[in-house]
Amino acid sequence: AEQATIEAAAKGSTSQPMENAADISLMPTTVGKKNGEIKCFKDGGKTFAYSWNEGARTWDVIGEVVGSESEKKFYQGDPVFPQGEYDFIF
Repeated sequence: AEQATIEAAAKGSTSQPMENAADISLMPTTVGKKNGEIKCFKDGGKTFAYSWNEGARTWDVIGEVVGSESEKKFYQGDPVFPQGEYDFIF
């Protein structure tokens, strides 16, 4: 998990593996850094995303985190798009 976080940071991502999400019991003492900040909390066997509401000083539930990390696809490049890895190729 730590290696995945390091690799994500190297790509400019701030995402973290869901197993690193804080337990829901820590939410009342966790203060957001800015309005709209998104943080995930585990509640039992599920992980939920929350958005920090600066005005109310609370975490608003966005929804359950589902899905998985998708593989990037390699594109050979053309005159418009450079060669590289992309999330989607149509």
